[in-house]
Amino acid sequence: MKYAAIFSVIAVGLVLGPANAVSAPTERIGSTVQVVNEVSAAYDQDRRDLTLGDEIHQNELIEVGPDSIGELEFEDQTKMALGPGSKIVLDTFVYNGAKTKGDIAVELVKGAFRFVTGVATKPSYRIKTPGAAITVRGTIFDVYVLTDNSAWFLLLDGGITACNDGGTCKQLSKPGNLLRVSPDGEVSDPMRWALLPGRDQIGFARAFPFMINAPTINPNPPLTREAVLRDESAPKKKSKPKKKKKAKKKTKSKPKKKVTKKKTYPKKRKKVVKKRRKKKRRASNKAASDAAKAAIAIGIGIGIGKMIGNGKGGGRKECMRVGGCRGKGGGRRVGGGKRGGRKGGGHSHTGGFMRY
Repeated sequence: MKYAAIFSVIAVGLVLGPANAVSAPTERIGSTVQVVNEVSAAYDQDRRDLTLGDEIHQNELIEVGPDSIGELEFEDQTKMALGPGSKIVLDTFVYNGAKTKGDIAVELVKGAFRFVTGVATKPSYRIKTPGAAITVRGTIFDVYVLTDNSAWFLLLDGGITACNDGGTCKQLSKPGNLLRVSPDGEVSDPMRWALLPGRDQIGFARAFPFMINAPTINPNPPLTREAVLRDESAPKKKSKPKKKKKAKKKTKSKPKKKVTKKKTYPKKRKKVVKKRRKKKRRASNKAASDAAKAAIAIGIGIGIGKMIGNGKGGGRKECMRVGGCRGKGGGRRVGGGKRGGRKGGGHSHTGGFMRY
């Protein structure tokens, strides 16, 4: 049994264009804001190539050639991007600006699309796919219509509630998740890209080209390709808890000792001090030498006097008066030997010998 799916997308209001704008079959409902290569509009038997800023009208079939891109903006400021090889029919555009209400219906024939809706209060959108009728209100999302008449919806921002004509509804509230509408209108549960049937045959870049290259109508999308392709069903690696570093004990630092600089004197000052020290040393050495000499001389004189005074026949006083000694025994000790004593020689102060 086939079911027609109904999508309800909730977002913050829609800013709509001029008041009381009701579209006739040939009336303007929007314009092109970006045209790359071949983009055309056809109504009945009439076909025209679109360029930047050209008008688009109700009931026109907009077709995008291979390796081409078209971007449209409607009177209510809703924007659409059409990928390579896509087709869309602009069925209805009825809008009352004063009451911020409208009725916008488009039919997605095939290809890739991005919707960026406006910001007025609860505007109504109807998006038809070959196997479903979808009602959309607000938000940002991508749609890809396959050749088997199934469709994939990728939520980027806001929320989507999808209901088929049998009354079964599914909600898509997490950006990055997808819903699949089968050709007979069955709506799947929300899923990640890794679990989407048919993804390997189509590929992500072909299904959602505006996730690879953002369109001018939405240059900064709220979601990245990496976020969509992330497989959240895979088990996450547990990160090891970081070891807490032990806090070092604070030690009281000892007060630093004051370093006093030694006084320095000029080089001249050092030389003068050295000279003075040398002179003092010389003077003290000389004094010591003189004292030693005097002591030696005194010692010798005293010794000689004792020797003379102790001799036989010699008088102590006489020896001291004449500087020598007389007598028979006196000369023997002091006269320089036995020879001097026999001849009766005497010793003088100068150490010489005299004969009498």
